[in-house]
Amino acid sequence: MNWAYDRDALLEYCQRLRLPGTGVRLLLSIAAGQPVRSVGGGPANSPTRYASTKMGCAIDVEAKSTELRGLVTFYEFEADVEAYFDQPWRIPVPRRFRSGHREMSTHVPDFLVIRPDRAGFEEWKVDRDLIEKAKEQFEMYTRDEAGEWHCPPAEEWAWKHGLYYKIRTLSEIEPIYYQNLRLLERYLRQPSRAVDPTFQKAFLDELRRRGHFTLGEATEWQA
Repeated sequence: MNWAYDRDALLEYCQRLRLPGTGVRLLLSIAAGQPVRSVGGGPANSPTRYASTKMGCAIDVEAKSTELRGLVTFYEFEADVEAYFDQPWRIPVPRRFRSGHREMSTHVPDFLVIRPDRAGFEEWKVDRDLIEKAKEQFEMYTRDEAGEWHCPPAEEWAWKHGLYYKIRTLSEIEPIYYQNLRLLERYLRQPSRAVDPTFQKAFLDELRRRGHFTLGEATEWQA
């Protein structure tokens, strides 16, 4: 199902989650609209476009090392993610700096993610960058006792609309798993095909015995 073009399905989804009216209007606006800004090409960025089969369109990402890796690893091929939208909304956030300066600004998260039981905004960051940002913008970025990062102003704003806001970091992504997904993308984009359970068990047993397969070995392997 392509959520971007199915208003009725999205309304039914919002009702099931019992979202408040503001949250419903927000999701409908994002799904029917365009990204609120173009991705930038600053010195620390490497903008690119990703052709999403799930969304049926090109997704703009600002950084290949974080956003693209997160998209491929956690959104595009995950059954738990029904849809995702890039540069979805401008969230108003107050900022207070250690210098004492205060200002109201807007923050555009990387993605709005639709899951079966919840919907919300996800922002991808590099851990070391968050550490530096937290030193200056200590109310914007905080870290809890479990080591997870938070953006309290954005989380509070999203909660009022029945949504969540979460900071994701590069440390969540297993590099080899990501590389395997990119290698197998063409296969993963194909319609699902049933695999004989006996063959599947024999293959997995052999994989555990060997520890690894090259792609050529896996293709030629026979039970």
